[in-house]
Amino acid sequence: MDGSRHNSVNGDSPAESSKRTMTVALVGNPNSGKTTLFNRLTGANEPVSNYPRVTLTPHRREIHHRGWTLNVVDLPGIYSLTTQSPEEQAARAFLRAQTPDVLLNIVDAGNLDRSLFLSTQLIEMGRPRVYALNMIDEARAKGITVDTAAMSAMLGGPVVETVAPSGQGFEILLDALVAAMESAVPSPTDIKIVYDAHLEDAVKRVQSLISQLHDDKLDEAQSRWLAIKLLEGDTELLSEEGDHRHLMELVRRETYDLKRLHGEDVDTMLATARYGFINGMLRETRTMPEGSGQTDRTHRIDKLLLNRYLALPMFLAMLWVMFEATFSLGKYPTDWIDKGVKFIGATLAPVIPPGLFHDVLIDGVIAGIGGTLVFLPNIAILFFFLALFGETGYLARTAFLVDRLMHPFGLHGKAFIPLVMGFDCNVPAIMAARTIDSPKARLIAILVTPFTACSARLPVFILFSGAFFSEFAGTVVFAMYIISIMAAMGAAVLLGRLVGRDQQTAFAMELPPYRMPTPA
Repeated sequence: MDGSRHNSVNGDSPAESSKRTMTVALVGNPNSGKTTLFNRLTGANEPVSNYPRVTLTPHRREIHHRGWTLNVVDLPGIYSLTTQSPEEQAARAFLRAQTPDVLLNIVDAGNLDRSLFLSTQLIEMGRPRVYALNMIDEARAKGITVDTAAMSAMLGGPVVETVAPSGQGFEILLDALVAAMESAVPSPTDIKIVYDAHLEDAVKRVQSLISQLHDDKLDEAQSRWLAIKLLEGDTELLSEEGDHRHLMELVRRETYDLKRLHGEDVDTMLATARYGFINGMLRETRTMPEGSGQTDRTHRIDKLLLNRYLALPMFLAMLWVMFEATFSLGKYPTDWIDKGVKFIGATLAPVIPPGLFHDVLIDGVIAGIGGTLVFLPNIAILFFFLALFGETGYLARTAFLVDRLMHPFGLHGKAFIPLVMGFDCNVPAIMAARTIDSPKARLIAILVTPFTACSARLPVFILFSGAFFSEFAGTVVFAMYIISIMAAMGAAVLLGRLVGRDQQTAFAMELPPYRMPTPA
């Protein structure tokens, strides 16, 4: 599927669509289905999995709809517009520098209390917005219903129910994006988060000085958003050019007065007001069955898989099953491939006259390709299990299972996901280490990841274990992978002493709900 799908559906030729162009930025929390929606909408094939922070850099694709060319940009998943992580820095830098025409906010319909916190910050930016109420099928399965018309009025933008894997609601969503661009009033100016009276006065004073410093080049929404972010302590928004001493002194004085008056930091006051707005809106727009939060499938499964005593043994057992199945299931197609290659070689050998060409083709090309293909079923089965763990949501939970075990080695629990990805390929595994907040812990994780046995080593493991330990080949390969992990842990201890360690911080990571894996 590609962008031309919309041309054929709506009768737009590429020439007609190119006359009008707009940039649409996809913004949403990790694990909200944002990248799945991006792939389905644009025909892209970006990595998707059921754990947070898979998208680390913006991705861009072009589609056409109703005479418009839509440049769709998938931004990294973020929880807020601060700069606490590389993903947040990349997302906010794009929103400020590239100024997209429409913000497409992907909201998890089953977790609105958390997802809408980012939406409140997008409202403060004053940009045209469209909201995709994604995974609405899962929300309905839990008995959750949403009044989208009322929510749309309160959020200042159309709210469209979508199911990203199936493409449900996409035509309505595209129509809403075009309508938001064609509207004379892109976004209602009266939609804003109302804060405490003292905080509002402080925002207005800082906003007034910002307007003066920028010679009124910023509109009201932009200057208000910048004032709120500065009071929130986000000083990275200030450009290097210009003298900001008076502005920073005003911000320092206002934050000091507010904390002394209310007894809490400004960022806490802002978060309280935003959640108050969210709670008030959800009381009027969302209906939930009683006790739904305690009895869903995810909580029941977690009681077993995250059990204090059974979790780690079950995890190791799953790893053993994965490697044992790699051989027990893979030996059948391996035998078929081996016999097929030998048959081809035996058939062609008498036909081709002896000589250099005969030796190159029979002993080189056919035998060489056959020797490689026999390992393909084992590798495919191994990657199938890794994808299964990621898609179902179990991979994210493994980070919690091993977090306590990894701290003595100087590694964060989040380092486990790069280490597991290293079984596939060390290059993307090292890239995934960027999700670790601590600089030193991130460096150690990057340096020890190559110790994990990547897929390029699997054929060697299979060759030697199959040759010398045929009856216990799966167990031997499992042991090899365990040894590689132990080597990585030993290297982490050594590097921790050489590089040093940051102060250990609490491990907080979202646990996504369990989901059935999709073919894509």
